[in-house]
Amino acid sequence: MVTTEEILPYILLLKWEAIGQFKSCGTIAALELLQKSNSHKDTALHYAIRGGHHRVVKLLIEEDPQLCSVNNAANESPLYPATNRGLSHTAELILGAFSSLSSHKGPKGLTTLHTAMYCSLTTFRGHVDVIDELVRSCHASCDIINSKGQTILHAAVINGQVNAVKYITRTPNLEDLVNKQDTDGNTALHLAELHKQYNIYILARDKRVDRLVTNKDHLTALDGFTAHKERPIRYLFQVSIIGLQLLVAVLIATVTFAAVFKLPGGYNRDGPDQGLAILAGRAAFSSGSLSLRGALTCLGCGEPSAHVSLDQE
Repeated sequence: MVTTEEILPYILLLKWEAIGQFKSCGTIAALELLQKSNSHKDTALHYAIRGGHHRVVKLLIEEDPQLCSVNNAANESPLYPATNRGLSHTAELILGAFSSLSSHKGPKGLTTLHTAMYCSLTTFRGHVDVIDELVRSCHASCDIINSKGQTILHAAVINGQVNAVKYITRTPNLEDLVNKQDTDGNTALHLAELHKQYNIYILARDKRVDRLVTNKDHLTALDGFTAHKERPIRYLFQVSIIGLQLLVAVLIATVTFAAVFKLPGGYNRDGPDQGLAILAGRAAFSSGSLSLRGALTCLGCGEPSAHVSLDQE
């Protein structure tokens, strides 16, 4: 007897023409075969999505749209691995064939939108497309929370998805997510502090954000930065300040070196003191030379000190 594990790989390895012939048979047995699952409850559609076989995915969905609603043993609908891999075209096919919100679930209370937020930064451009498709196809899914009471904005902040945060905050009718609290009472701004996602601390500048919201520890997001002795905003400003200081140092160094090689009064052009400074031996000249040496010394010490000061922050 042929096992399910033997049947599914065979289906996925068929040529496009052969698959077309398989589709044309149109028998009940063929539909039953498509719905067969392995020991992990994965169907042929799950396999095709994970393998990146877009044409096979398209054929399977056209033949049996109900496959889009079948969850495996991990409670993953086919849309879950599609969003996990940033397959926007596949996600569009699934949503077009079966857009029921209750059918597209993931493990541990995660929705497909949460999954898209948790995806890696390296392929994030595709995931923005997936998020946009999910929001447009099923806007109500934006209000769904995971087992920790976290929204899609929480998920985006935790994983440092700056583009996703911008997308959510700029999307109409998603204002409620800005100050939404999870089971620990943390808003998206709290999580930006807890996970040290300082590049997302731009949320603090959003006028819709309530900066006085406290979590279960009775701390606001700003209190959290003080409690952890973190100064991200100051750090960001210091980067600019240090750069400006170094620029000024370069200008001072240029003027100082110019002063060294072009001494006041000029040089003797003839006589026994030829080549020596005309003002050499005078108290004012000696004082000026000493000041120039001090300036060069300070410049040499100032630049490393600036970097050390920044690192200690």
